[in-house]
Amino acid sequence: MEDQKHFGDKLVAAMKQAAAELEALQVQAALGKAEAKDKAEELKGKFNDLIQDAKVKVDKGEAKFEKLKGKLEHLEVQLALGKAEAKEVIAEQKKKISNTIHEIEEFFSKL
Repeated sequence: MEDQKHFGDKLVAAMKQAAAELEALQVQAALGKAEAKDKAEELKGKFNDLIQDAKVKVDKGEAKFEKLKGKLEHLEVQLALGKAEAKEVIAEQKKKISNTIHEIEEFFSKL
């Protein structure tokens, strides 16, 4: 049980860090920096790597993690949506990602 809490804390912290980086990217996009799109794709790749790692660990876990797996898959879908074309798209993706991270945090708080 303690290992699951530790895993959950690490996962949520990493996801919050990635979300913060997306927020910083939003600022860059607002300033019109050309590299913002490339950076968005790089950050989405890092976030996707986190999700893949978490899914592997969840697959090895117990049935109670099925709900968490669904939330991770939801994050995957959000990250797989087309390339960020404007700051509005980035902001909307960040909102959806933040909401899902919050749901994952709630999941682990109930363990």
